[in-house]
Amino acid sequence: SSAHMTTDNLFGVYQTVPFDYTQFPNHLDKKTIEQHKINSWGIDERKILQDMDQWKIKSANNKANFVAILTSTTHHPYGLPKDVQPNFVGEGRLDRYKSSIHFIDSVIGKFYEDVVKRENALLLIVGDHGQAFGEHHKNNYTHKNHLYEENIKNFMLWIDPLANQGVTITQSGKIGDILPTVTNLMQFAPAKTIGKSLIGNYDETISYFHKDTRPEKWGLKDGNWKFITEKFTNRNPELYDLTSDPHEQINLAAQFQDRVLLYHQFCAEWYVRANNHYLSQLENFQENQSKIADIEDLKQGNINQVVIGIVDDKRNFKKIDPLPLTQNIAARISGIPFQKDKNLLFEWISPTGKINKINMRYKAQWQYGIVNFPKEMAFESGEWTVSIKSEAGEMIKVKFQL
Repeated sequence: SSAHMTTDNLFGVYQTVPFDYTQFPNHLDKKTIEQHKINSWGIDERKILQDMDQWKIKSANNKANFVAILTSTTHHPYGLPKDVQPNFVGEGRLDRYKSSIHFIDSVIGKFYEDVVKRENALLLIVGDHGQAFGEHHKNNYTHKNHLYEENIKNFMLWIDPLANQGVTITQSGKIGDILPTVTNLMQFAPAKTIGKSLIGNYDETISYFHKDTRPEKWGLKDGNWKFITEKFTNRNPELYDLTSDPHEQINLAAQFQDRVLLYHQFCAEWYVRANNHYLSQLENFQENQSKIADIEDLKQGNINQVVIGIVDDKRNFKKIDPLPLTQNIAARISGIPFQKDKNLLFEWISPTGKINKINMRYKAQWQYGIVNFPKEMAFESGEWTVSIKSEAGEMIKVKFQL
């Protein structure tokens, strides 16, 4: 990877994947990183790939190996190495973006000539999101702030050096379809995933998507219909017919209110279904700290996660294990936003049964809240309990050790 692995704990994630060899900027010294720096996201891909000839795509027992390469130059703000001249001259971000793509294309081209053709390997190229430049929607730049086609539309290109001709697949797939497609191309046993191979009999189904920048939104694509709305609340819904309106300029939500309500319900069911499936795959998942949501939670709001950690003077929260015996201990609570302000009762219960009660006004649409350990309570070693109640009863209870 040419990208730094600090974002979203990627370095920790990749440490759990049994690769035989990894090369990240994290492995390089500061001087080398600065020398090859493209932007804050990563370094020159050529530096990472310069020892590619030492990599063996096929192992000694002639079994195929898997090589994953993550590029970063095309990430905003779209830089170039110092020795590379831009192919698209201009000060605008779109010109910088096109030049960065041209550079990455040359890097991939060299990799193809030096490695892929030599090893008769299958080269798969995918993106993880689109990129917007305000061309269709005002103030829509990069990818994370909206869910229009220019933000979310993706691609997958595979190149087989032995293929005689190209094939274009026009149906819409999902990121989850990538692995099954690869195993199909490699003639491996089918992958045990929720996705399907794009090769052969592929029936398009509804595609779902979401964004977590505020306001959080979710949506779906159902054939020619595209639906976007604010997550949970269904405020400001948008509905487009992509066949007649591919740039999503004519909002039809007011004309098709029944379809809007149906699609919002579909999104809610997908959210619960996907979230619960994901949680079921996590090792050592503590259900008492993250209660699985249901449809009713989405309608009314709920607190379904409590994490115990510490806060600094600027109210920054950090989970620490084991917890220190300090006054900076706090509970971070989160869940599905309430539609109206909610009165909550927060209880700290010590190992010897002492209880401290805190009344809390939890504001509508809050994403999370932080409650400090009560100053008047003495620290006791042992198992503590935190309980959160509403007028309807206990919402969640968690235990932690001091």
